[in-house]
Amino acid sequence: MGHILSNRCHLEETGMIGYRGHSAQRWSSLTGVSCAVAVAMTVMCSGATAADPETREFAVHIDKKLGGTYTMTLSQDKMEGHANVDVHFYGVIHYVYRYDGTETWKDNRLQTLSSKCNDDGTRYAVQAQAQPGTSGLVVSVNSTQRVRQNDVWTTTYWRLPATVNAQLGARQAVNLLDADSGKDLSGTLEYKGQQQVYAAGGWQKADHYRLTGEKLNVKLWYDASRRLVREESTEGSHTYVLQLKGIR
Repeated sequence: MGHILSNRCHLEETGMIGYRGHSAQRWSSLTGVSCAVAVAMTVMCSGATAADPETREFAVHIDKKLGGTYTMTLSQDKMEGHANVDVHFYGVIHYVYRYDGTETWKDNRLQTLSSKCNDDGTRYAVQAQAQPGTSGLVVSVNSTQRVRQNDVWTTTYWRLPATVNAQLGARQAVNLLDADSGKDLSGTLEYKGQQQVYAAGGWQKADHYRLTGEKLNVKLWYDASRRLVREESTEGSHTYVLQLKGIR
């Protein structure tokens, strides 16, 4: 699930992002209308540094229209996500999205993922399980099974990958597992610098990243605990935003 207000100018006008110098894809398909550390080094993420556990609640906007909520309940190596989106376009098109999923991690590798998704009538049931003693990951989608390398970042984007290059403009290849559909994705993650972002009722510094690739056009902001505070993305002609409302 995820995704973007129309452009940077609009964000600046609405006061949601303040630029400081060089500052899917989770919804699997929506066709037509319905559908700071700017140093030259590699930063290792050892999981959360925020108080654990915590619940982060996001407002979900599609094409600037409030559509629903997405909550993440987080501990150091576990995330439980729940999305409930129900929005009408032009008074006649009705789009519904539901997501319930749980991830567990160990030593910065995905151990398990279990999710159910209803993307406007297209349903997925995804299971992923790390293979003990190997680098494999068994992925099952609607009972169809495959094995892939366990080097994935999930499209919940709830925390940064294990290793990120925090040099301004640095790019790195990333392999992703779509938490909605179980599909394999690949992209490039670029560090864009620090920005002031309005989240959870106040302004805060956040590290900004851009993720691009086939079917990927995502902007992500992370706080000092390397947890997600804002996501913007574009799919086709539609724009999506996840905006952090509060933490409890």
